[in-house]
Amino acid sequence: MRNKDLKKIYNKIFRKGETKHFTKNLEQQRSALPSDEREALKALSWKGKRVLDVGCGTGLFVFEVAKRGAKTVGVDYSSEAIVVAKKDHTSPNIEFRCENIFRSKTLKEKFDVVVSLGTLEHLDDPYVALLKFKSLLKPHGSIILTCPNWVNPRGLVLQTLEKLFDAPITLADIHYFSPKTFEAWAKKLGMKLSWHTFDVGRATGDRLIADFKKRIPNVLRDAKLPNKPERVAALLSWLENEALKYPWKGKHIGATGLYHFKK
Repeated sequence: MRNKDLKKIYNKIFRKGETKHFTKNLEQQRSALPSDEREALKALSWKGKRVLDVGCGTGLFVFEVAKRGAKTVGVDYSSEAIVVAKKDHTSPNIEFRCENIFRSKTLKEKFDVVVSLGTLEHLDDPYVALLKFKSLLKPHGSIILTCPNWVNPRGLVLQTLEKLFDAPITLADIHYFSPKTFEAWAKKLGMKLSWHTFDVGRATGDRLIADFKKRIPNVLRDAKLPNKPERVAALLSWLENEALKYPWKGKHIGATGLYHFKK
C-alpha cells in the first residue's frame, strides 16, 4: 500500500463520516479530543505561534490550537476531510487547504511549529517528510509528531504476527516505528528531540484485551492463518491473567508516542 491508495481510503472514510468508521472506544467522537491531540496541546505554549498541521483531517486540532491564540494552517490531501473541516471550524485565525505539501508550489511561508499527528507511519518516505517539515520551520522552530509505539505488550504480539507471517495488523500503517527510530532521525536532522509515550491502557491493560478480542481474529482471518476461537481465547486469557498482572513500566510503554523535535 502506498500514499495514493491511502488517499482513496481516507476520502471514503471522511465521506461517510469518521465517527461511523472508527471504533468508538478507540477513536473518540469528533466533539471530544482524541488522546494524541490532548498530548500535543500540552507540548508547548501556542499563543502567538504560526502553526502548520499536516494531515489535519477534519480540523479539530487546528481549531483547538487557534482557540489558544495561534494562527493556523491545516492541510490534508483528502478533499472530503477539508470540506468537513471548513464546515465545522471557522475562525479568522484558521485556514484550510486541500493539497499535498510535498508537491505544493504555493506553500512558501515559514512556521513556528509544524504538527503532524498520526501520519508519519502512513507516508511512503517518512524521513523525506521530516526534511520537508524542517524546511518549513522558522529559526528555533519545532516539529511535533505522534505515532503508534510498538515496544510494549501490544506491540510484541502484533509485531510477531507481522514479522513472521506478514499479517495485516492495522488498517493502513506502512511502517512500524519505535522511539529508537525517532532518536536516529533527530541525529540525522541535527535537531534536539524529547519524547514520551501515552495510551498505556491500550498497550498493557483492559483496553488492550478489548481491542485484541476483535483485532486478533480479524488479523488471522485476513492473513489466512489458523483462526481457532479457543486458541485466541487462550492467548487472551494468558495475557489478561498472567502476563499483564505484572507491572509494565517505563517511558516507552504506551501505545502512542509524542515526539518533539527542536531546531
